[in-house]
Amino acid sequence: MFIKLVLIVIKCEYEGDILKKKAQAAMEFLLTYGWAILVITAIIGVILAFVDFSGFVPERCEVSSDFRCEGTSLVSSDGETQLTLLFYNGLGYEIEIVNVSVDGAEFDCTGISEALVIPNSETGSLIVTCDDTIKKGDVLDGDLIIDYKITLTGSSHRIVGNLRTHSS
Repeated sequence: MFIKLVLIVIKCEYEGDILKKKAQAAMEFLLTYGWAILVITAIIGVILAFVDFSGFVPERCEVSSDFRCEGTSLVSSDGETQLTLLFYNGLGYEIEIVNVSVDGAEFDCTGISEALVIPNSETGSLIVTCDDTIKKGDVLDGDLIIDYKITLTGSSHRIVGNLRTHSS
């Protein structure tokens, strides 16, 4: 009986050693990979904090299917910034654009120098004046608000779209 008790005690100590070694290996594994994950997370955080990804954001100018924005250009030079917009009129009638503004953007772009008449199924471009604070590489992102009149009836309308463009 005594021998059985001694054998059981030895067996428990042996299994305890194995369990301790397995626990140690598991802890080393977790610590090693934990530090690696922590370092990788820190590197990704630094990259996201200091790298400007605005150049990778695509430009967009969306208004409606009948009245399309064909292109944009935001040029900043000599303290003056101009947003040039090219529109296609597919509304079915001639329109006169009386005002254009970009709402919700970090920079203020409001007003056009003169009204623009765009006949049906034709394109026309206009220039919107913007803040002088826009620098090269800045992103103009907001709601594009276009106020126009139907030239035949004189009734006023508004179209709201989306605009995202980079200054050059």
